[in-house]
Amino acid sequence: MIRLALLALALLLAPALACAQRSNTSPPPDQPDARAPAGAGTSDVPARDQPVLRVALEETETIPGQPINLRMTVLVPTFMPKPPVWPSFEAPNLLVRIPPRGGGPTSERIGGQTWSGVSRVWRITPMVSGDFSIPPQTVLVTWADPETNQPRRDELRTEPLALRGKLPDGAEGLSPFIGARSLTLTQKIEGDPATMKPGDSVKRTVTARVSGTSPMFLPDLLPSVVVEGVAAYPDTPVVNETDERGVVGGVRTEATTYVAEGGGSGQAPAITLKWFNLGTGKVETATVEGFDIVVTGPPARTIEQRDWRRRAVVGLAGLLALAIAAMLLRRAWPHLKRWYEEGRAAWLASEPYAYAR
Repeated sequence: MIRLALLALALLLAPALACAQRSNTSPPPDQPDARAPAGAGTSDVPARDQPVLRVALEETETIPGQPINLRMTVLVPTFMPKPPVWPSFEAPNLLVRIPPRGGGPTSERIGGQTWSGVSRVWRITPMVSGDFSIPPQTVLVTWADPETNQPRRDELRTEPLALRGKLPDGAEGLSPFIGARSLTLTQKIEGDPATMKPGDSVKRTVTARVSGTSPMFLPDLLPSVVVEGVAAYPDTPVVNETDERGVVGGVRTEATTYVAEGGGSGQAPAITLKWFNLGTGKVETATVEGFDIVVTGPPARTIEQRDWRRRAVVGLAGLLALAIAAMLLRRAWPHLKRWYEEGRAAWLASEPYAYAR
């Protein structure tokens, strides 16, 4: 009897004990279930059916000519059979460049799983001072669907970006503004400009070497020179940009050839560039000297004299053409007269003429 009573009591208390055990082992309402994957259900873990786009702007304000790094990273839970189609970020007065080794594969642990991705860096350089706004851009991502493993395409959009180019204190009067770590000017003169004769030539080559900014920000080096009796023939400027361990620099080279056409004299002026030293915070000056140009000999023909000569040649050519036309007409006149008379006689003898009369 005692055993039967104990068994009946155990059967009655079993449901209550099971409920109590479940309530003790379940997590509190404000804590995630320990049996769920780490981070599951939290707001910072993306869904596995959507790729992730991350945009990081290194700074929002810089000196004109100094780049700001913009990094974009695309992450997917599977893999990407094709690289993303990145935006260009082109905007007025902004120089956009991709540095060497500015992108590559990457990975990240998200929600307890490894997501694969691709990262890319842009250097965005304000060319002038002021505020700049880059509208939202689109990144096209091709990746493998987690369910079917088939390629799918998604468009991801960035947020608008804003940055500013601001002149440093003490450089407000520089026009154009050039901010660099170093800047030097050198020149090479081929020939003797002080002892020229008609037909001689002198070539002036000026080279600017800059570090800390792109040579594209340098202005024209050689000014226009007007010297009586001398013609100037400038070459196309040559710009070579370099990138050494993240420091942008380069060389700008300009050359002009002066050809003596007649006696005269003048001067090729000195060249001066004022620039802001980013290291010292001061305005410095780079200069190359000018030189005199002297051509001995008779004065060159003026443009007016050249025009009269051309007019005379054109007039003679016209008179010659008229003479040839008159000679041809004189030789052809008998044939033309006979053709006219024969045609007139045929018309007078025709039935329409008789009917008209």
